[in-house]
Amino acid sequence: MDQRQLSKSFRVRIYRAIINDFAQAAVVREDFSASGLDRTYTDMVAAGSYYYWAAGFYQNGSTVIESDEAAASPVTVA
Repeated sequence: MDQRQLSKSFRVRIYRAIINDFAQAAVVREDFSASGLDRTYTDMVAAGSYYYWAAGFYQNGSTVIESDEAAASPVTVA
């Protein structure tokens, strides 16, 4: 992929928090790919419950347009 393609790309941000509050979540992963490709992410965390959100965004140079976040059910790590 050349630099022109990288500067205009679809990306996803994965957020994590210990409470169900997106405003408290931190970005734990940012990835880009061609649309339609599946991605996986393994998060290395201590035992406990975590909430994750995904938000897609399109970046065209310095302009970033982010979607609303999509939440998942809490994940418990033993």
